[in-house]
Amino acid sequence: MQVSFVTRSKFLPQLEEAFRSERTKLDHLEPITIILEDGGYNNNTIVIIDANNRKTFESDMVLADVTRFPARIRATVTALRNCGCDGRYEVSHQDGIIVTRKT
Repeated sequence: MQVSFVTRSKFLPQLEEAFRSERTKLDHLEPITIILEDGGYNNNTIVIIDANNRKTFESDMVLADVTRFPARIRATVTALRNCGCDGRYEVSHQDGIIVTRKT
């Protein structure tokens, strides 16, 4: 499914800071764990960020309504794009904890 990047999120600054400071981990296929405030939908997905597409990313998640896509995961993928990261990533959210790994 194609999902739009977020235009704003209160989580973007924290996520972008973490990806910039931990970029080496991503490059070495190591997971990055980011602790956000509690809340949000728990989920796990594989996403593909195309460096030539600044509007949407691909997700393996299957939903009847794209507006139900988890906001924290959308913000995470947007932060990756904003930090110049492209390619295939596994992103999961569980109880305010985001784990991201390049695959």
